[in-house]
Amino acid sequence: MRYRPLGKTGLQVSEISLGTVQLGLPYGLPDASGKLPSLSETEAMTIIHQALQAGINVLDTARSYGDSETIIGKALKKQSREVYVATKLDPLSEEMSDEELVKQIKDSIEGSRRALDRETIELMQVHNATVKLLKREALLDTLAYARGKEWIRFQGVTTYGVEAPQFALSQRYWHTVQVEFNLLNQSLLPIFEQAKEAQAGLIIRSAMLKGAIGSDSSTLPESLKALAEKTQGLPAYFDRKSLSVPQIALLFVLSHPQVATVLTGVIHPEQLQENLGALNTTLLSDAQLQVAKILDLGESALTDPRQWGF
Repeated sequence: MRYRPLGKTGLQVSEISLGTVQLGLPYGLPDASGKLPSLSETEAMTIIHQALQAGINVLDTARSYGDSETIIGKALKKQSREVYVATKLDPLSEEMSDEELVKQIKDSIEGSRRALDRETIELMQVHNATVKLLKREALLDTLAYARGKEWIRFQGVTTYGVEAPQFALSQRYWHTVQVEFNLLNQSLLPIFEQAKEAQAGLIIRSAMLKGAIGSDSSTLPESLKALAEKTQGLPAYFDRKSLSVPQIALLFVLSHPQVATVLTGVIHPEQLQENLGALNTTLLSDAQLQVAKILDLGESALTDPRQWGF
């Protein structure tokens, strides 16, 4: 496992992190019957332990990810390795009063600390932060208070689109920013240098578009078949024929030096091993990254899982 600095936090984090939404609730691409994949607690714990044994030291979760925090808390008991947990506040509404906002933040942090069985949470993120929310002094003050109490060590944001992360980075208040970025949606690339200048750790999610990149097109809903078809020839396209499409997708993200870590969600241990295999080869060259731009579909309903309807 290779490690990279997480912005100005002083933490060294594994290039691949474990995203855990799928460990706490049904999540992913539906099967032929429309059912979403789900895991038992035992299966989820096995994946966490295998990830830790492989050198992954960041687990990303959220209050809204079902039983994910509780499962992580159980999995990390008696864990001797240093592991960093990044979770997210319960979603905040722009319409909340200051009093409501403060109460929800404190209640959410306390709920996470209990579920994770952790006195201090390494990274607390504002879930789906908007510019309007990020301007709220009550938000900034309450997170500063939580840091002073040592309930959390660092704070970050998860965002959609370009405007919110750009604004967050301009504030110079956030230790990390989490954004979507992949071969088919490279619209966030302009903020990469901004993150470097702000010394903010850049966390990437959706590297495989919820599993659509690398899936067999015959198993996907009709509306998503184009995503798999567009990427099925990637190993030959980049002259990496020994790699799978998901491995190429991860390698593409990791080939941007501003990236601190990329979240990977898995349903089967075999998927975890496949993801780790992306680290056993050289990164893409600058010339190959330029060529990859031809695959970029930008922000659209096709590249935004929130608009897929499941």
